[in-house]
Amino acid sequence: MTTTLPAPATPVPTTPPPISARTSPTTTSAVHGPTRSRPAASTATPTSGAPENPDPPPRHTTSAPSTQPPPSSRSSPPGHVLGRRGEDLAAQYLETLGLVLLCRNWRCRHGELDIIATDGYGLVVAEVKTRSSDDFGTPADAMTPAKIRRIRAATHAWLRNFGVPWCEISYDLISVWWPATGTPRLQHRRGAF
Repeated sequence: MTTTLPAPATPVPTTPPPISARTSPTTTSAVHGPTRSRPAASTATPTSGAPENPDPPPRHTTSAPSTQPPPSSRSSPPGHVLGRRGEDLAAQYLETLGLVLLCRNWRCRHGELDIIATDGYGLVVAEVKTRSSDDFGTPADAMTPAKIRRIRAATHAWLRNFGVPWCEISYDLISVWWPATGTPRLQHRRGAF
């Protein structure tokens, strides 16, 4: 069976509009460092001598049906959303303890630091682990020796990057259990690793 789609009401341009180049080739971010911009796209026109088709045939694409249930029917949010909620809750909790948040989700080649805070005397590096249940182990079970090494290396990179002199560092683990229904539970283990 063949389906014919009506032609669009307005003509479709045959060449893309030009893209203006960025004003500076390099930008600097306090968190991610220098980044290079992409070169401007070419605005050359075709030179093949063949006449351009003013009305190209319409395209119709279909995609395979998704095997994931729609978002409204899921019992709990996807992992990254759940993790973000857990980190937000942990940040609020640390602020209620009187800590000042210095940085969240700082990344370097060693990995990511979830929360970096200070109590005025030293640094608190908090790793936040959020789970909706203990079906795949507790949040503390995710803290492997390799993960601990990466967090310590990332912490030293953060100290170097921001020029922080030697200070006391507490590596804390904040476990958050956030079931699909009900209120979240939080456990704070100071000096956990």
